[in-house]
Amino acid sequence: MCTFLLAWRAYVSHGQRKKMEEEKMNWKEKISGCFGDEDLIFGGHQFDLERAMEMFKEALKEDVKLDDIVKECKNYLKSKKANKIHIKEQETVIREFCYRNLKLEE
Repeated sequence: MCTFLLAWRAYVSHGQRKKMEEEKMNWKEKISGCFGDEDLIFGGHQFDLERAMEMFKEALKEDVKLDDIVKECKNYLKSKKANKIHIKEQETVIREFCYRNLKLEE
C-alpha cells in the first residue's frame, strides 16, 4: 500500500480516537478546548466555540450553575498564568456566550 494511504489511515484513526476520548471527558476536562492555546481567548476560533457549546451542554446536563462553570474557567486561566484583566475580560465573554447561545437568564 502506498505511503500516502497509510498516513491517511493513521490520521483518520487518530482523529477518531481523539473524538472518542473527548466524548468520554467530563465538562471540567473540556474547558481547555474552549480557549485558544496561545491567546487564551474563549471561543476565539470556530472549533473553540464548538467545544465550548459541548462543554456547556455537558455541564448543564449535570445541573451545574453558570457561576460554577465560570469559576472553573477562571481557575483554568489562572493555571495558564493569565493576568487579572484578561481573566475578567474572558469572564464577560463567557457569560455573554451563555446568554446569547444557551438562552440563560442573567
